[in-house]
Amino acid sequence: MIEEYINRAILILLAISTLVQILNWMGFLPSKFRKLLKLNQAEDTIEVLKDMGIDIDRYKRFNSIVELPVDYPKDIKKETESKLKELELGIKVSVGKHRSTKLNYYIDLIGHSCEPKCAELYARLLCTYWSQSIRDGIVKSPTVDFIVTPKEGSPILGYEFSKLLEKPLVLHEREERFFCNRNDMRKNFDCAQKPSEGSCALIVDDSTTGGRMVISAIKDLRKYGYCVTDCLVVFEPQEKDARQKLAAEGVNLVSIVKTHI
Repeated sequence: MIEEYINRAILILLAISTLVQILNWMGFLPSKFRKLLKLNQAEDTIEVLKDMGIDIDRYKRFNSIVELPVDYPKDIKKETESKLKELELGIKVSVGKHRSTKLNYYIDLIGHSCEPKCAELYARLLCTYWSQSIRDGIVKSPTVDFIVTPKEGSPILGYEFSKLLEKPLVLHEREERFFCNRNDMRKNFDCAQKPSEGSCALIVDDSTTGGRMVISAIKDLRKYGYCVTDCLVVFEPQEKDARQKLAAEGVNLVSIVKTHI
């Protein structure tokens, strides 16, 4: 008797499953259920592949870098260090508004990025290193939806980088541009179109010293419901503790070279 009920239950489930598949094939299944069905099928496929010992994350990383325009220097770090030498101002300077730090030299990449060819060159170096970092598993979120650059930082470099990735560029303003009752991200960000809430941002700049501007951007991005896990820069001065500060905010600092060691 029990077996008969079990068999009937199995037949009913199979009939429902078959009906759902037929409705899906014919396009009569509501979009909400189609998405759920595809999601479940995708999750089942991923689980099977994982059981077979296939590294899904590795393939996701490779898929995300397939279309990235990259160069292939023998040693990108040495090449970047060599090029940055040309931008050094051989004078002792102090940097940082809240906590001043003395440096024996200043790398003026922001100034030189006003020259289009220079900005394009360093954007390609950043793009190449970003691709390598994704491949090597250094990056937390290999798939990004838009690029963010502090307006007080190196916006031209951010613009050239966003063109290479074919992603929208958003500039961050630390002070609100206007005041209104709405929770509108355009109060703190300059953009042609508002990114969808929940989308992922990549912060890009020439360098980070104390991390003040980047942390301000991180907090405002999250305030408006965006995801941010990585910050990409050309060089990382070692006189300050920006890497630790960003890590405390849950953001990974990805830099081509370390300077002022």
